[in-house]
This record gives sequence, C-alpha cells and structure tokens, in this order.
Amino acid sequence: MTSKEKKYAPIKMPAKKAGAQGNSKGGDEYEQNYRDSPTKKNQKGVKMQQEQMTNEDDIQFRGKVNKQTLAMDILREGYVQSYIDFFYITQPDFNEGDKDNMERYSVSMVLEKEDKLLNLKRDLINAEEATRYLFTDKTPAIEGYFKLAETFFEEYQDYKIAAFFYKRCISIAKDCEEKQLEGRGKLGYGKCFDRQGKTDDAIEILQKSLEEAEENQLESIVELISRELITIYKKVAQGFEKGDNESINEALFFYEKCLEVAKKADREEDEGDICHKMGQLYFKNQNYNRSIEYQRKYLEINLPINSEEGKQRQMEAHASLAKCYLKLNMNDEAQNHLERYIEHAEKLHLNNAQSDAALHLATLYAQKGNIPKSLDYYKQHFDGARTEKADKKDRKLVDRARVTLGIAKANANIDKYIELVKNSDKDIYKLLEWKAKKDK
Repeated sequence: MTSKEKKYAPIKMPAKKAGAQGNSKGGDEYEQNYRDSPTKKNQKGVKMQQEQMTNEDDIQFRGKVNKQTLAMDILREGYVQSYIDFFYITQPDFNEGDKDNMERYSVSMVLEKEDKLLNLKRDLINAEEATRYLFTDKTPAIEGYFKLAETFFEEYQDYKIAAFFYKRCISIAKDCEEKQLEGRGKLGYGKCFDRQGKTDDAIEILQKSLEEAEENQLESIVELISRELITIYKKVAQGFEKGDNESINEALFFYEKCLEVAKKADREEDEGDICHKMGQLYFKNQNYNRSIEYQRKYLEINLPINSEEGKQRQMEAHASLAKCYLKLNMNDEAQNHLERYIEHAEKLHLNNAQSDAALHLATLYAQKGNIPKSLDYYKQHFDGARTEKADKKDRKLVDRARVTLGIAKANANIDKYIELVKNSDKDIYKLLEWKAKKDK
C-alpha cells in the first residue's frame, strides 16, 4: 500500500482531570495548555496530511486519466475480469527480442490516449456486466467481446489480443449453445493466426470449424469460413508458383485444396478462377492434357455469363485452350477456339486482342494452304492493331503487323509471279538482257 493510500487512526484526546470541570480557571488553563501541547500540534499535522492525501487522490482518480487510475477505477467498481484484461492489454511485457511483445508494446503506446483508454474501460465493463448470472441471455456479452476483438483486429492490428477476445466469445457461446456465434468466433480466431503468420495453425482451425459449421447447417458461417480458407490457400499456392517443377506441384496441391473448399461451399466463380490458374500451371509443367481439362471447366462455368466480365473470362479460356492444342499439333481445335476468341474480341471492341488472335489464325490457314483465308486474317491483324484506341495503341505492334501483311501479300502472289516467269520463254532473254544493261 502506497503512502497515499495509508489510513491513519485518529489520535485520542487526553482525558481531563476530575477537578477541571468544576473549576473555571483550572479549565481555562487546561484548554490553553492543551492547545499548545505537542499532542495537539501532531493532530493538526495529521489532519493536514490527510487533507493533502485526499486532494491528491481526487486529482489522481477524478482529474487525471491514465492506465493506472482507470485500472484502479475498474477494480473499485467490482469488475475483476475487466481489471485483469485492462492490465494485460495496456501494460505488456516489453522484450526487444519478442516480435509479438514489440507489436503489443507499440499498440499500448496508442492506448495512452485518454479517449482510447476510456473507450476500452467502457467496453470491458459493458461486456463483463452482461456475463453476470442475473442475465440469462448471454448474447449481449458475446457481442460485447466481439466488439473488443474486432477493434483490436481491425483498428490496432493487434492479433494476439484479438485472438484472446475471440477465444472468450467461443467459450461463452459454447456454454450457452449459440452455434452461430461460436462459428463466428472460430472464424475470427483462425484469421488472427493467419495474420500472425501462423498459416498452418490457421488452416487447421478454419478447416475444423468449416466441418462443424457444415454439420450444424450454418450456411452463412460456411460461406464466410470458405471464403477465408480460399484466400489463405491461394496465398500459400502463389508463393510456390514461380519456382521449379517441384514448387509448381506444391502450388497445385494447395490449389486443389482450394478447389475442394470452393466446390463444397458452392462458390462457382472461385471454382472457375482456381481451375484457370491450375490449367496455367499444368501448361507451365508441359502437361497439356491436364491443362485442357481445367481450362474446359473454366470455360464451362463462364459460358452462361453474358456480362462483359463473363465474355472476357470466356476469351481467357479460349486463348488458353488454343495454346494447348497448338502445342499438341491439334490445329483444327486450336483454330476453333481462336475463332471464338475473335468473335468476343470484336463484340467487346478489344482490337489488340483481336489482332493477336488474327495473327495466329492467319498462320494456321497459311499452313493449311488456304492462302486467301490466311491473307484475310493478316489484314484483320493489321487493322486491329491500327484502329486500337490511342491510349492502348502499341506502335511497335502496328509496325510489325504492317510488315507481316506486306510479306503475306507478297507470298500470296509469288506463285503467280513464278508461273508467269516460267511461261515467258520468249521474253525471258530480253528481260535478262535489259537487266544486265541496266546494271552496267
């Protein structure tokens, strides 16, 4: 107990002599002597000290707002759990070697502000008050701790404290069999582990929580947990995408996990995106047949979507399928997907995309010996690059397309020229003679 908190026992007054009461003079002398006695002086000093202590207490507990005064206020009001929570939050152990404590220490500095401290005190007390036995409905208590958890998660990014409160939400919800709120708490708890870099723990928590939510038919919780799991699996998979074949296989493993969650949760858009990504990775691994399998699924999911975004996704699928078929020398199938690609590009006025596909088709038709059709697509290749909007126009692409078209036109007429030369026996020598003279 500090010096300010000491309680002084009152000093007893000295007993008067029996004769003093009947003798006025003797009584006056006694009073005078008593006022001047050391005992009276000591009592005055004690009284002044007590008054000073009270004034300081008033300043400390009623005028100043800081962590210490508010903690004492909470305790004096009888909220023991809130006092423990408040102390734990605002006065973390500072250890430079501990990253978690460093982060919590920086958050505690933010909590030095009066309004933050007062809000924290209020929220802790409100939540604890709602947990007391006289309230049969514990939903307000759970919501109170959710408010605290979300404040530390979103506003302060203190995921350790947020997890602490999410865990309390889970505990209270479990006791009163509030399955929906329990599932919501487990979602938040798992997210805290992910944000702390403990991905394996987060996946384990969320996967188990998803199974429980499915078992209890909590559709909204299944939706939320599935979305979070998909995000985490994607993040992990993306970390392996740029490596060697072994790393790509790891990425495919996590995308497969991601795909399972998307299918269970009936998240078709996510399922399509994952199939497209897996198809690209199988292409990178030169497994073209598997790539085709996933790109077809991507196309199948997006075919019913008639929006601009849906059409662009269909274009992505057609382009990917065409690339796979070209690698497998299945030119007819590649040609079919490229033509579908161009149709969508024309409707969406994506001239650069149209130009690129036209070049591939021109090459395919040239290989088949269909020169007129090939020349049509070479022209389309040039026109697409030339007519693109100014902010998207690629000058180098336009120049290359112009040269390519020129070569194609020359190639289209070269056979006629050669045939003409072959059949011009009478004029060939005159032509050569004229050329020889000109060169001299």
